[in-house]
Amino acid sequence: MYYKGNVSEFARNINVRQSTLNGILGLRKVNPTSETIEKILNATVVNINPEWLMTGKGEMIKEKEKSTVAAVSREAEQSIVENAILRKQLAEYKKEVKELTEIAAVLNYQLELMEKENKTLKVQKGD
Repeated sequence: MYYKGNVSEFARNINVRQSTLNGILGLRKVNPTSETIEKILNATVVNINPEWLMTGKGEMIKEKEKSTVAAVSREAEQSIVENAILRKQLAEYKKEVKELTEIAAVLNYQLELMEKENKTLKVQKGD
């Protein structure tokens, strides 16, 4: 369904009050005014088939819009998958960085010990 049934979002996008749409879509089944119909048809964010809107015949969304919506949906799904892969890689990199940081700390500690030992040996040797 268009806007997944979210009347509030649809109303905002076509610049019509939500209460107006509720009256049309709800139990009262108020007939839309020509102004409301015009706003729906002229809204750039929707591509409603005028024949469907006026008569209920045909497809709700114009064919071009259907293919565009399908393409955007596929792109969104692909982006979600790519995002999940990138998040997994990021977690792995963070783990690797943590491990390397711990190794670096151990190596720095060992270096300090070796430098102290070197000083001690130099003192003992008389340098």
